[in-house]
Amino acid sequence: MISKTLVEADLVELDVLYNTGLTHPNPNEAIYFSKLGVLELTGWIEESFDVIARRAIKQELTTQKFKNIAKNAIDKNYGFTFDNNFMTMMQRLIGVGECERLHEWLASDGTLVALRAELDAVLDQRRKAAHVHLAQTALAFDAPSVSLGRLRIVYPIFREIYSYFCN
Repeated sequence: MISKTLVEADLVELDVLYNTGLTHPNPNEAIYFSKLGVLELTGWIEESFDVIARRAIKQELTTQKFKNIAKNAIDKNYGFTFDNNFMTMMQRLIGVGECERLHEWLASDGTLVALRAELDAVLDQRRKAAHVHLAQTALAFDAPSVSLGRLRIVYPIFREIYSYFCN
């Protein structure tokens, strides 16, 4: 099962530190907390994709050879976009037909649009956080509260996808 307890607690703590940091003389503290919040969230998203992938094939594989192939597909997936990372990994694991059914199921009620929007937004923040140092801080970063809000949007969607593979 996918859990948000620890990452949610971390983001809440970062948000408190961020808000406290706004009153401190060092303006970089808020940037540190913002960047760390983005990295915490994106790490959790990648881990959640892996949990879903493992669940999707849990009872499908019986030989060690194919379990190793699946493990390799999951371990070599770095990133958290829906199409390029998650669906590509899932196609290797469960096949194109099952991915099409999952895609249609998520698209049927607008869930897929919401998920893609949140993942795209956090991807933009992640790229900035990972590739900009403090001397280039003309860029704005989302406060940890924004990352917390994104977590609370994507978590129920991830639970739905996980449950999809429990049937």
